[in-house]
Amino acid sequence: MTDLLAVHNLQVGFRGASGPMVVRGVSFSIQPGETVGLVGESGSGKSLTAQAVMGLLPRAATLGPLSRILFHDIDLCEATERQMQDLRGSKLAMVFQDPFSSLNPTMRLGEQVAEVLRMHKGLSAKDAAARTVEMFELVRLPDAKTKVFQYPHEISGGQRQRVLLAMAFACGPELLIADEPTTALDVTVQAQILALMRELATNTRCGVLLITHDLGVVAEICQRVLVMYAGQIVEAGSVEQVLTAPLHPYTQGLLRALPPLDGNRVDRLYALAGQPPDLSNRVNGCAFFERCPIGRQVPCTTDEPTLRPTISAGQSVRCHFAE
Repeated sequence: MTDLLAVHNLQVGFRGASGPMVVRGVSFSIQPGETVGLVGESGSGKSLTAQAVMGLLPRAATLGPLSRILFHDIDLCEATERQMQDLRGSKLAMVFQDPFSSLNPTMRLGEQVAEVLRMHKGLSAKDAAARTVEMFELVRLPDAKTKVFQYPHEISGGQRQRVLLAMAFACGPELLIADEPTTALDVTVQAQILALMRELATNTRCGVLLITHDLGVVAEICQRVLVMYAGQIVEAGSVEQVLTAPLHPYTQGLLRALPPLDGNRVDRLYALAGQPPDLSNRVNGCAFFERCPIGRQVPCTTDEPTLRPTISAGQSVRCHFAE
């Protein structure tokens, strides 16, 4: 099957910074209709990776010369701003972490979705308004015909996230990037939003890159998972492979930090010791070796490990001693 999105050797740095890249050689792909989870600690480079795909990097950021982001046969690294504007909202969509700051507080909800339809689909104001009501009903907003006239502050956080999903899917995107879309929501609403996002993606064959800290969310709606640490993918594979038989010590640490699901009481949850490395300084050897229970030895301290396939088909790991 042809890749919907193929990221090759993505590198992101910052102009004026003396240190190396903070996203360091990230490569992955997404198939049509596939949901891929991207997990890791804050500062690992997850959001920068998503912003690079969407062409929304900060002004001070720069892409490495060997970076390639292929959406079908279009290299997004070479696309002009006009080309990216045409793609964003129509073929590429993104849902951000905070739904309140993602919506314009001075515009009615319906106007914000209708604007996307008029811009990318060329609909008339009347047709765009009718389609907006249909999208609000599709994402199960109660009393959709009234909601289109309300402002963001007049509805709940869960309803605002539904509005963003309506906006994201309004033009039938082929790729959706969801950056921590349920962090600000309570558990019940989170489950509803995730179920809705999974349903919409399945029905439209939309590929999804889901950025999250929650491995439970990954287990629920993703087919594959990428584990990111210090700007690199350190483990990748199917959800079953990575969550039930993790090979990288970092992935194992993340899973050990979860509360037990069997009801047994624990006095203290496991926590990884130390902090991620400062990427403003060049990292020698494995980026994880100072926190690793099996590291601090040659070649961990001297040679950077490569992301290599394992004996399990479809799984790869960046560790000298994973197997």
